[in-house]
Parts: sequence; structure tokens; C-alpha cells
Amino acid sequence: MSVRAVRAGRCAARRIGAVVLVTSALLGLAASEAAAGTTAQASVSEGGGSVFPARSLVLSVRNHGALLPSQVHVSENGQPVAGTVLRRLANAGAGDFGVVLAIDVSPSMKGAPLAQAMAAARALAAERTGMQELGIVTFDRQVTVALPLTDDPGAISRALAHTPAIGHGAYIYNALSVAVEQLATANIAAGAVI
Repeated sequence: MSVRAVRAGRCAARRIGAVVLVTSALLGLAASEAAAGTTAQASVSEGGGSVFPARSLVLSVRNHGALLPSQVHVSENGQPVAGTVLRRLANAGAGDFGVVLAIDVSPSMKGAPLAQAMAAARALAAERTGMQELGIVTFDRQVTVALPLTDDPGAISRALAHTPAIGHGAYIYNALSVAVEQLATANIAAGAVI
């Protein structure tokens, strides 16, 4: 067996172990929510920014305050994992969380659709807290980085102050590639493209 295969196997085992652990945390959350008469809404996704053998997972809980950090326990092969760091999104530091908005400026977005997309982008930007980073790419046949990832509220407001011009065509794949590249080059630990 090659070193690469062994590392891949260990990596997969760590990922599975962490996912199993977080899944059991979610089951505990579900049980406590059921006892309280509410429904738990949570999901786990793999975060970026970690280097083997470290793992970065994002636990998203949609019921605000439904899960306390003391309720999250991370273990591998039944043993507690030392050095586990939990951060609430509201307390995100530089590089912890980022979102890149991919805004379609193709002809099909002319008028109300683009106005609604821009209103949604502004609403999302207004909900940012702490040092959560926001970037904007617009796309038609070409992709334009309208705003590199930043946590500067002034730069974000200026970028969203005007509605971009309508272009030609819609090549979303290129926009997604550029958006993901923005997250990767900024070393964002957990990010999303919307």
C-alpha cells in the first residue's frame, strides 16, 4: 500500500470519525429538541483551511441558541480530540468564514430579477457580523470580481450601491470557479458561494 493510500485512508477515517461524532451530537440535539417540543434543524459540512491530519467541520444549527458549545464533543476512535476549537459564526475572526455572491447579469436578469437579486445581496450583507468576509462576482459570458473578499463594511456598501450592467450570455460554471478560487486564495476556513 502506498503512502498516499495510507494517508487517504487515515484522512477518510478521520473524516468519518468526526462526522460520526458530530452526527451523534446532532442526535443528542434532536433528542433534547424533541423533549422540548421543538424540531432540531442542523447540518454538518466539511470546512476548508485545514491541513492533514487536522479536520475542519462546520456544524450549522438553524435554531438560534439551540446548541451550546459545551454540548459539542469531538472524539476520534472513542478518544477525545485535544485542541478542538469551536467558534460561533457571530464571533468569526479574520479568515474564519466568507461568502462570495455570484450575481447573474445575463439578459434574462434584466429589470426586476436583477433588482431583486441586488436587494437580496444587500440584505445578506446587512446580516454580516464580526469579521465575516464577503466577496462579489458578477457573470454573463465573462466573470468580473466586483469585490474581493473583505470584511470592510464601507467597501461592501460601495460595491452593492449600484446595480451592475446587463451583459451577454450566462456562463455560471466560470463564475462558480472564480468564486471558489476567491475563497481558496483568501484561506477562508469555511465558506459558501451563493
